[in-house]
Amino acid sequence: METKEHQLNAEIMSLTEQIKLQYPEVYRNLNEMPITIPNMATPEVKIKQMEDYVQSLKTLLNIQTDISNFKS
Repeated sequence: METKEHQLNAEIMSLTEQIKLQYPEVYRNLNEMPITIPNMATPEVKIKQMEDYVQSLKTLLNIQTDISNFKS
């Protein structure tokens, strides 16, 4: 049985790969997103933080898709 953490990790990997393939110019800057920068020396990743990151990736992907559709 998969845990919530494993499910979120899989979703993060999938969304990240989708961004990498469809929008490489955005992917290059993905690590600069504030949500990926820990604010402590030894961060402990919580499920809520992972859920927030998944949502931010989905939002980013949706925005880029809208921009691409607008340019077409």
